[in-house]
This record gives sequence, C-alpha cells and structure tokens, in this order.
Amino acid sequence: GIHWVPVVSASDMLKAVKERFDDCGVLIAAAAVSDYRPAVRVEGKIKKGPKTKTLDLVKNADVLKTVTRKRRKDQVIVGFSLEATNALKNGRKKMEAKHCDLMVVNGPGHFGEAREHVWILNKRGVVKEVPPSSKRQVAEAIVELVDASLRREVLHVTKRFEDKSK
Repeated sequence: GIHWVPVVSASDMLKAVKERFDDCGVLIAAAAVSDYRPAVRVEGKIKKGPKTKTLDLVKNADVLKTVTRKRRKDQVIVGFSLEATNALKNGRKKMEAKHCDLMVVNGPGHFGEAREHVWILNKRGVVKEVPPSSKRQVAEAIVELVDASLRREVLHVTKRFEDKSK
C-alpha cells in the first residue's frame, strides 16, 4: 500500500525514508527537500535588529542519494529534477548519481503551476515527454512507467528462476 508520513525537516524526511526503504517496492521521491537549512534554529520570531542580518546555512543530506546507495535490484526508484538549464542532460546526471530508474524532469518555468511540461527519463533515454498537462496526467504517466518497470522486473526474475531450474 501507499504510506504517507508527515515530516517537518529534511532530517525527519531522511529518518522516515530510511526506516521504510528496505520494505518498499517503489519509492516515488516527489518531495522538494531543501538543499540547505539554517545553521541555528530559532523558536518564534526573530526580533528587529540591525539593518542587515546574516543567515548561516548548512547543507542537508541528500535523502534520495543516501537511501538508494543500498537499494535492491527489484525496487523501482523515481526521482524528480527541477533544472533551469540543460534540463535533460542534468536530469540524466542526477538520475545516475541518485541510482534512480526513472527521473521526472521539468524547468522552473512550470514550478508551482497547475499544468506541467515534463520529461520522464530512464537509463536508455527519454521514455516519455508529457506536454503541458495537469499534475494528475503527469502522475498517471509516472504510474504507467513504474508499472511497466515492475512488470519487466517480474519477467526478468521469472526468467532467471526458469533458467536455474533447467
């Protein structure tokens, strides 16, 4: 089944995904986790002070890259990549670095809009270009490709099993 787990921070997200990753068959990593967080967390409002204030940031762990280092071959991993330039090239690099089977790539011009234009990549290239569509249509395209990936894995495992039994 599908599990929704509420989290507040990137470290909460990493912990939640790590706890569940070994038991999942499909991971769709659609959350836009910030690359950085404030070095110091302040409860409540920061009082007015000098005209300028410096905010120190520290890098968050890359949730997807961290958990997929120890992925199983039968898991299907879907990542998302928002790219301002060289979308397909950079999306492909991100897909490889994060050990994904599919990478959904879009540009910042569509961020937050009701209609999305995306490319869905796999290890062989662009599997599907989804012209400006509703988020539901994009989700349906992703699920269709995840389903195809799962069926290929079942066929591959079945073939390996049949080969061993001969």
